[in-house]
Amino acid sequence: MLTEKGKEILSNSVLTFDAAAMRFTGTFDGVEFTPIKIEYIDWDEFQHALDSKGSGQYTVSGIVEDYDLQWNTMYEDASDALSSEDVVVFYSDWFDVCYNEISPAFSYKGTDYENVASLVAKLGPELAAGAKNLTFYDGLDLLIPSVNYCHSFDGETYYDPYYYGEAAYAEEAPDLHFYTVSVVYCSPWRTAFGELSVVYLITLLIAVALVFVLRSIIKNHLIQPVLSVGEALMSEEEKNYLYPEMSKAWYESKLLQEGFAKHSDKSRMQRNEITRLNTALEYAKAAEENRRQMTSNIAHELKTPLAVIHSYAEGLKEHIAEDKRDKYVDVILAEAERTDGMVLEMLDLSRLEAGKVKLSRDEFSLADLTKAIFEKLQMAAEAKELQISYEFPEQSTIVADENRIAQVVENFATNAVKYTPAGGSVTVRIQNNRGKTTFSIENDSKPLSAEALAKVWDTFYRVDESRSGGGTGLGLAIAKNIVELHGGKCSVRNTKTGVEFQFTI
Repeated sequence: MLTEKGKEILSNSVLTFDAAAMRFTGTFDGVEFTPIKIEYIDWDEFQHALDSKGSGQYTVSGIVEDYDLQWNTMYEDASDALSSEDVVVFYSDWFDVCYNEISPAFSYKGTDYENVASLVAKLGPELAAGAKNLTFYDGLDLLIPSVNYCHSFDGETYYDPYYYGEAAYAEEAPDLHFYTVSVVYCSPWRTAFGELSVVYLITLLIAVALVFVLRSIIKNHLIQPVLSVGEALMSEEEKNYLYPEMSKAWYESKLLQEGFAKHSDKSRMQRNEITRLNTALEYAKAAEENRRQMTSNIAHELKTPLAVIHSYAEGLKEHIAEDKRDKYVDVILAEAERTDGMVLEMLDLSRLEAGKVKLSRDEFSLADLTKAIFEKLQMAAEAKELQISYEFPEQSTIVADENRIAQVVENFATNAVKYTPAGGSVTVRIQNNRGKTTFSIENDSKPLSAEALAKVWDTFYRVDESRSGGGTGLGLAIAKNIVELHGGKCSVRNTKTGVEFQFTI
């Protein structure tokens, strides 16, 4: 006879938290009350009315009447048509409820039961006789019968849920007043699935992802190398073996590939290639790749000045443009000096990377050193009408190799003046924090790309490759090595208006 609202309250909540007062309408024979209608006052509405009343004494019935709170129906038996003389009404402001939905029909140990109550009636004698474990799984459903006993001994009454027909307190068994039998009918597997369905779904997705990852790994490391060997065996033409795949192959695939390579062709080219690959597999490191790149960059950088020197020297030898002889000689000397400077920078970088440079311990003012360097660049800055500002602390004395730090600051300052557009600004900062000193130069310019930010400290790297005559591309690499020899680090980042280079020691 529950209304939909009543079912919702009793199934999903606690009645004492949803109702502030209740009204029971029904019949009463002096012993048993039979409800016809059960109503309640909503707890939230009651509290709102109580808050409106403010401080002072109150009664529940008084609040209900004063604020005309609505009674909500949660139970109604419309089948009983009683006269008003037979109907009585009870009110209560404290209550609780025991409500359970009727269980469905089920099977227990081969016997069908309409509901849990019929099973309780069946198992009662067995539990009273001392049966201890009648728990039973029926497919996904679980039934858990249990019993509580009420005994008396020497005039005292004991409630013992663990007494199963044995004398637990005395030599003589106590008298059994009564016992209650209960059965829990549940489905832990369905409950677990309902509660953990999201976990199961996530686990399934992770498992599927792992399957794809494992499939990709097996394909790249085993299947693809084997397929390459098979294709090479089926091919009638002699061609180079797909060696790059060996770097991804597993040990067994590598054995197959190497065996095929050794026995398919004994030519000198393949033997040299196998040797090169074996060496590359043993010694392939990032430093090796950097050295190869550096060699290529050195050749590229030396090619331009040497070509200029060669062409102008040929002109002098052939007595071309005798009136420009001095100019030709000046060009040759300038390019020779440029080449010499580049070689010296490369030697300096080589010593720095090898750790063979000895640093002196000089105590000097980093602010004074910075200002002295910018004085040298004053003419270049004024030519571009740059605004240079300083943010220095009162104390900027550090202990380091003054000449080497000057080399780093000069490199940062030169780049800032060089790449700042006309009329732009350059800001130089020195900050002290917990025994560390940070030097930074921020200048107006276009932001660097992600690739440039990652490679700006590499040797011979230039953001704009068209600037071939503006430097060697070694300055930032040398600066980075000098700072790292001091135990510090360099960094670069894009700002709102440009780029900031900094080092911390």
